[in-house]
Amino acid sequence: MTDSLDFVSLFSGCGCLDLGLERSGWTCKYQCEWDRHAQAVLRYRFPGVPIAGDIRELCGTDLPRVQLWAFGSPCKEFARCNVRNRDQGLEGQQSRLAKEVVRLIAERPETGRPRVLLWENVGSIFDSPFAKGLDEWFGELAQLGYGDIQAHLLRGVDVGVPQLRDRWFTIMTSSPKGLPDAIWEVESASAFDLLTKYDGEWMPQEQRESLMQRLKNRYAQGKTEKVLGNYEPILNVTGDSPAMFTGNLSWNPQKVVCPTLDCSGATWVYLPGKGVRPLTPVERERLMGLPDDWTERGIYEPWPKHPDLNKRLGGEASVPQTERYRMTGNGVIVPAAELMGRIVKALLVREDLYVPTP
Repeated sequence: MTDSLDFVSLFSGCGCLDLGLERSGWTCKYQCEWDRHAQAVLRYRFPGVPIAGDIRELCGTDLPRVQLWAFGSPCKEFARCNVRNRDQGLEGQQSRLAKEVVRLIAERPETGRPRVLLWENVGSIFDSPFAKGLDEWFGELAQLGYGDIQAHLLRGVDVGVPQLRDRWFTIMTSSPKGLPDAIWEVESASAFDLLTKYDGEWMPQEQRESLMQRLKNRYAQGKTEKVLGNYEPILNVTGDSPAMFTGNLSWNPQKVVCPTLDCSGATWVYLPGKGVRPLTPVERERLMGLPDDWTERGIYEPWPKHPDLNKRLGGEASVPQTERYRMTGNGVIVPAAELMGRIVKALLVREDLYVPTP
């Protein structure tokens, strides 16, 4: 087994998990992501790293020999805001792709398998409806040599990012390692400090009223994501305090933390005397701990018949705003990934876990 701190990234998205791991001292050697726009961002941000497409078409022997496999598999059938088929869990059409990781490991010789697995997913994966499916999946991984499971629940606010997104980071190894406590010094910040400016594209009054009614209807139907934080119906947000809200939930104006971003871009900021406007892509990147404009540009493979010449011929081009919304909504908070990278690193090299302020 190589002694270098190298990792393979599966379900890579726009590279949030990868960036956090690299900041903690790891080196990405391979990525797998099916989405065309996310692939383009990965090529732009991680030059020279091989990228595979559909994980179902990968063979375990295609992957390089590394210490760590990190993956944030699809969460749709785990998400609490999914009211249609949430109970399917790992049997769902998208979430079941996590089982491909078992297949890929099994296809590799024992001496060429990673020493550690790091799985990232939504804060609801360990809810009771999914217990049986997860037990079976963990059991299959245990048979392959990953019988010790240790999970860490991290929110953005735990690592200095003013967003309520909570995610489980599950470490799987061959034997108990006795993880020491990680110390992560953070400075409190307001989500409003991350706004680019207050004179953005303000919503017309008629559109605002229509939006409020739509949100009220959704709230009345009970489609409320039960996540951490003090939420209240958007129509209750009054007075002179600024507020942020998303989907059918509003942010308590007495707090300074943004609600959990979704992948639709439907996250707004209200400012007294100004009105309501959506968050910009840069603001969403900041609320994920990403550098400004991380998702702005990508390197595309040839895309026949696309009206943009650079995309049609293949090359560097801008990423559509809707895709930037989706990527940030589906991403991992970068400092959380960095903290987990340091913890996994400590498992392998036994170094001090003290982490200075990011």
